[in-house]
Amino acid sequence: MIKAQKISYWRQFQQGLLGRDAARILIALADNVLSDPGRFLCINDLKFHWEVPYLARKARKLVEKVKSWKSAAYSIAPPSWNWAMHFYKIATHKAFDWLMIIITLVYCSLILADVILNSQYRALEITIHLFFPVYITECVIKNIGLRKHYWKNIWDLFDFVLLPLTLVDIVIVEGLRLDTYGLLQLIRVMRLLRLLRTLGLIKRLAPWLLSYIDNLVNQHLRLGYDIGKGFLTGEEDMMQQFGRLALMDDEQILELKQHSDSTRIEVIKSLGLVRRYHPDVVLSVKTHQASRSVLNYQREIVNKLQNLGLIEHADQEKLEEILAFRIKRLHSASSAIKPPNPTSILTGVSWLSGLDSSILSDVIERADLVSF
Repeated sequence: MIKAQKISYWRQFQQGLLGRDAARILIALADNVLSDPGRFLCINDLKFHWEVPYLARKARKLVEKVKSWKSAAYSIAPPSWNWAMHFYKIATHKAFDWLMIIITLVYCSLILADVILNSQYRALEITIHLFFPVYITECVIKNIGLRKHYWKNIWDLFDFVLLPLTLVDIVIVEGLRLDTYGLLQLIRVMRLLRLLRTLGLIKRLAPWLLSYIDNLVNQHLRLGYDIGKGFLTGEEDMMQQFGRLALMDDEQILELKQHSDSTRIEVIKSLGLVRRYHPDVVLSVKTHQASRSVLNYQREIVNKLQNLGLIEHADQEKLEEILAFRIKRLHSASSAIKPPNPTSILTGVSWLSGLDSSILSDVIERADLVSF
């Protein structure tokens, strides 16, 4: 029976009904089951693939919290003083934010290079110290422009705390010119602590991080949904083989059917939850399968035309190369496709498209959105 499932998975892949990664995972699971006599594929072998990973959930909550800190701190009214308005515009402008990101990246790169090189280059130390007035200027601009809100932002407070460390470093190295071993080690530690300034970039990169995490989750769920559909089709194909099980008695066949039915019900429930909470992922899987089926059919047509002598062998190779390129592009396709608006779907119905606009509007107002 497991061999029948493996054959089904391979057939689904050839017909474009199952993705390459999903087919590989299902076949590998079937091989593992074959190595353990008396065992069958169960829900515990599969459910991991359509569950949102724990670390992804925690990371997303953390980034959302960081993003909320940023929006809360900068959604403030402009100052009432005209002379402070210029500082407010600079402090809240995106260009100023990105300028400080670039400066921070360069600054931390220089510090890291200085630590690695064990402060052997005097010019590098002087260049690092030149960034101190830049951060002082940033602190002054935000203090005047954002007023008390500057002290409510945890990231601005974090940057402010790092300023004294920089000042102590400059005083020891440039002012007192002390070079004892203990002080040099202290300076190295303080410079390493200043690398923590890069943590402040998280608040500016929060939207990108959220998008990246969502993309990883969607790819995981897309693969899991594909695996679940392939497994259900494999179970249906296996059920058709029960009539050929001459070596099994009725009790064994009944036990096998009950196990298959219970597993199928659990998988169907799980995939139903994915369809409900992640319809964009499901639409991506269906689009990928439809595209793969069309391309596979086109490949069969090309081979048939060449066998009939209607196209040359060179033309066949060119067409197959084009089709192979398009199939390869499917692997990098979007992991989520936003479903169309229910209103646009309703207006696309053929017998509604010819109605008067007022009647169509009335139908849309009376329509209810129901999820099954």
